[in-house]
Amino acid sequence: MSTMLGLQCEKERMLWALMDGDTRGTATMVSSGSRPLPKKSRQEKLHWIFREVTEMVLSHSPGSIHLNEAEAGQSMKASTLERAQMDGVVLAAAEQAQQEVLTYKWPGLRSRYKLGSKDLILDHVATLQASAGTPRSRLIPVIVAIAELPE
Repeated sequence: MSTMLGLQCEKERMLWALMDGDTRGTATMVSSGSRPLPKKSRQEKLHWIFREVTEMVLSHSPGSIHLNEAEAGQSMKASTLERAQMDGVVLAAAEQAQQEVLTYKWPGLRSRYKLGSKDLILDHVATLQASAGTPRSRLIPVIVAIAELPE
């Protein structure tokens, strides 16, 4: 059975889901959460993310790490740049722990799930046992964690 750690960085929080399973349909959630970033300088926030990811990897020993990557879209907003910084820190922490990170953007997820939109993917994953009890607003770490698994 595989253990996957799914991560999503947002402007002021980091969401995560630790999943076990061999297929999307049978995968189960071991734990999940949302951690607000500390009310400190940007440098201290990024260091906090590094420590949190390192601790998760050491505590849970996932077989793989999956990250929902920041996307620029048509305009480059400050929040997108902040997310990109956070994503870079996740990659650095994973590298230090000798863990490969698989990164995902929505076009790739649509291809993996064979569904045409973000909303369709959210609707589909919400029906799986892996996401039982998880609010829709916190499903993205689940989506990326189980993306490589067969249906």
